Amino acid sequence: MLLIIMLLAASWLSALGIRQYRARTLVSTTMAENAVNYKGRKFYNRLPSDKLNFTNMLKTTIKFIRAGIPDKYPAEPLPVIPITDQFDQAPSPDLRFAWLGHSSVILEIEGQRLLIDPMLSERSSMVQWAGPKRFQPAPIKIENLPEANAVLISHDHFDHLDKVVVKTLADRELLFLVPIGIGRRLHDWGIPADKIVELNWWDRYDLDGLQIVAIPARHFSGRGLLDRDMTLWTSWSIIGKNQRVFFSGDTGLTPEMAEIGQQYGPFDLTFIEIGAYDKAWSSIHAGPVNAVKIHQQLKGTRLVPIHWATFDLALHSWYTPAEELVKEADANSANLITPMIGEIVNPAQYENQYWWQQYMNDPQYSPGK
Repeated sequence: MLLIIMLLAASWLSALGIRQYRARTLVSTTMAENAVNYKGRKFYNRLPSDKLNFTNMLKTTIKFIRAGIPDKYPAEPLPVIPITDQFDQAPSPDLRFAWLGHSSVILEIEGQRLLIDPMLSERSSMVQWAGPKRFQPAPIKIENLPEANAVLISHDHFDHLDKVVVKTLADRELLFLVPIGIGRRLHDWGIPADKIVELNWWDRYDLDGLQIVAIPARHFSGRGLLDRDMTLWTSWSIIGKNQRVFFSGDTGLTPEMAEIGQQYGPFDLTFIEIGAYDKAWSSIHAGPVNAVKIHQQLKGTRLVPIHWATFDLALHSWYTPAEELVKEADANSANLITPMIGEIVNPAQYENQYWWQQYMNDPQYSPGK
């Protein structure tokens, strides 16, 4: 039993980016000197934050086994709308997007197309024979990802930075916009240096008139036991002439959210994580309650939940984040867009639906509540 528990803990750790990995400096001296939150070869959050390590994840795994959380997985694969030729044409001048499951998004804004945290592998893990597995297949195959102007990566954990996707896109004519330190990883995987743009918090990059701003997030990084916090983590503000989008990546509440709303808001869309939350790491994963708070501080118009309905990464049922989000949004008059995986969304014309409720098993919830 102890061996099983340790294997489960190791599986979760790998999904969150913690496994044995050779330590080395991933950040250039010049960039490190310009980073306000870098010291001793590591980045840090402005506020004290929860730490995930093998010991507390082992405790959480034991708690999970003892608790017997119901409906950790859907009883059947959740519905997916396949993406075939919907993005074959030039990017739309209007806002348009498809949620690919978890935190992966194809976003079109003012005639440009972005791939944000494109993670499409079957497992969120260092290997594809162990670790958290998708509840259902992704809506598009990796090799069929559409042409894009840029890829945005929020941080280097396995459920956000997919090595197979990166290597598949290596020959494409696009840029990779990443937080400091991740550029070294991409270069090791075959991405030419001239296709990599590394950004520190508050840095902005002009992508043919679209301003991409790296925003302070409250999280951590690492793909191994020895490289913890050696690369930066970030949220993204995407600022066009007439349209504005916020993408949280993984983050808890930060003091900067209201400042971001004042400086870059209001946002037409906010993509904010709601899943894989727990008291043990509440400062580094927003969860549904804080997602609504972040959305409001950002002066968001419509909130699109991400980081749910794809992998089992926490001690809650697969649908709890969405149900709690609906309650919190209703209580605070926040407008939601909750698309199905793979669904093409034009926010101005979208009629929202709570599609997941027909797949729930828990009697404490019912459609319409």
